Amino acid sequence: MKLLPLIPFTHLFVKSLYQTTFLTIQRNHVHSILIYHCTSVLVPSRAPTNVQVENHGFNKLLVKWDPIPKQYVNGRLQGYKVFYKNTRYYYNSEKTVTTGNSDITQVILPNIQTGDRYQISVAGFTPRGQGPRSSYLYITKGKYHLKHAAINDIFHCVNMR
Repeated sequence: MKLLPLIPFTHLFVKSLYQTTFLTIQRNHVHSILIYHCTSVLVPSRAPTNVQVENHGFNKLLVKWDPIPKQYVNGRLQGYKVFYKNTRYYYNSEKTVTTGNSDITQVILPNIQTGDRYQISVAGFTPRGQGPRSSYLYITKGKYHLKHAAINDIFHCVNMR
């Protein structure tokens, strides 16, 4: 393997390099073959699962999820992005909260309006980009509790993406 000179302040995409040794024994002689192979750094191929939302004070929501299994990360997971949008008006912009660490699997969404309905999803990301988003959750924040959208409503909205 030949390494080129590195240039400061440039992006470098590194592939994971693995070394495998195969041994054979023939008549008291050991022969070995050394093979190098590498994997590509890609985006995650699965979304986080088990996304849950809880009330967290007057105008905040706590979003939790299960991490993406390692076999679907496809590189080094840098963190997660939680997307949320107030659906009261179609022109409301989507907001994002990003974790800077792949070990963090919950975030607090600020400035949530009581009585408004929110669309929430979560995605993981690697240095190469963002993976798929989880299915949308539709939550309406009440003063003391959350109201989840009806199953038919969720099914209809998710399939329209």
